[in-house]
Amino acid sequence: MNLSAELTQLLAGLKKQIQTESIFSVIGRIEKFDGEKMRADVLPLLYIEKETEKVPFSVVPSVPVQFLYAGGYYIRPEYKKGDLVWLSYATFPIENQLKNKSESTDTMTNPGNSLSVVQGLAPSTFSAPAEFAEPGMIIGHESGNAYLAFGTDAFLFKYGTTEILLGSEGITLSIGTTTVSLSATGVTATIAGMKYDLVTHKHPTATPGPPSPPIPEAG
Repeated sequence: MNLSAELTQLLAGLKKQIQTESIFSVIGRIEKFDGEKMRADVLPLLYIEKETEKVPFSVVPSVPVQFLYAGGYYIRPEYKKGDLVWLSYATFPIENQLKNKSESTDTMTNPGNSLSVVQGLAPSTFSAPAEFAEPGMIIGHESGNAYLAFGTDAFLFKYGTTEILLGSEGITLSIGTTTVSLSATGVTATIAGMKYDLVTHKHPTATPGPPSPPIPEAG
């Protein structure tokens, strides 16, 4: 082996060692999730090749799980065993910093004191539900059975066959084939194929009379 080949091999080995010891982020898998403490046991999806064997990384317990938290408001995700997540390694230990304390730059890190779960990732086999075709922000479940959809001019809440639509024109509640719409001009309901209108009206005297009954209208 000539000098050039030996140098190339040496540099490749050093690069591999540095790369292995200087991991900044990696995809991992949730093994256990505690929603009350927002901690998870995670398995980094990496292994180290040692001669003829592949040595997988170990499960890292009680890893802090990041979520949207600001000014006392929060949106909390619920991870399940097997979920893929993006893991981030901090440059310095984060235990003291999570207590709102400073950390020394001389402190050494390890996966147990510097790792956190950033967010979930959809696997390559993920099949998006139908509502993904709609514009705007969506919060829901992949089953498509329940979701919140935020558009620029309307807000939709869906659970099973029940839908509530809030828009600039009013509110519409749909339960199966029954629909009730409330607007500034009155209430419209469609029940069993029949349409009913309850229109707001003014009484001619100061003493109100009985309310006008809804008038069915061919739907």
